[in-house]
Amino acid sequence: MPLHLNQALQQAIEKGGYTQDDLAEAINEEHEKLYGSPGRCSDRQVRRLLTGEIAWPRDATRLPLEAVLGRRADELGFRRLSALLHTRVALGHSITGQRGRCGQSLHRAEQELDRASPQPPPWLAFCGPAELTGQAALCHYNLGDFTDALQADRQAQTLMGVGEFRRNAFATHVSLARNAQAAGEPEEALAAGHRALDLLPNVRSPRWTTHLRRFGRSLGHGRFTPATAEFMERYRMVAA
Repeated sequence: MPLHLNQALQQAIEKGGYTQDDLAEAINEEHEKLYGSPGRCSDRQVRRLLTGEIAWPRDATRLPLEAVLGRRADELGFRRLSALLHTRVALGHSITGQRGRCGQSLHRAEQELDRASPQPPPWLAFCGPAELTGQAALCHYNLGDFTDALQADRQAQTLMGVGEFRRNAFATHVSLARNAQAAGEPEEALAAGHRALDLLPNVRSPRWTTHLRRFGRSLGHGRFTPATAEFMERYRMVAA
């Protein structure tokens, strides 16, 4: 599972003038003030905090860290980062068909997002309800639950802010198109496909561009209608 650099924490560390070794030492000193015994934080643990390997630190690290940097953990991006990582775990479970574990991870992601600061650090601003709902749609798709996937994509589309996170909007429209097609809603699938084509010239996303191309090709295997022909012709013009 790819990790995500905690940029908010990195910026706070740089603003405080700390190296990773210095921060570990400062955390240990603050731990002794709080608990009466030296802490055991190391530069390796600081690196794990920075890379997202530790999505939510334990109190013995979190409280001294907050005291040293003068910011709450959720202001440092930990809650939203934890939510994001739980969705990635859920995707892994969905790929291997572990429906129960997938659902548990999605639930944990929602819980972490509910606890997160309403003012996220800029680098995690995209990680909101629309992002989590879109990830849930991917999980349902992987599990073969196309009706649930379609419903999740509809909700994600409703939750998206107008004009924000264009790449995420493109991914949602492509996902909705293929899920609507799989769920037996061809008109909705084509409408979502056209919205994706609207964004395609201004979006760089090889993964979702590939999914859109596959969606277009799959239309040729079904019932050929004037609306289908119109989409395929437009796709050839936009994607050329």
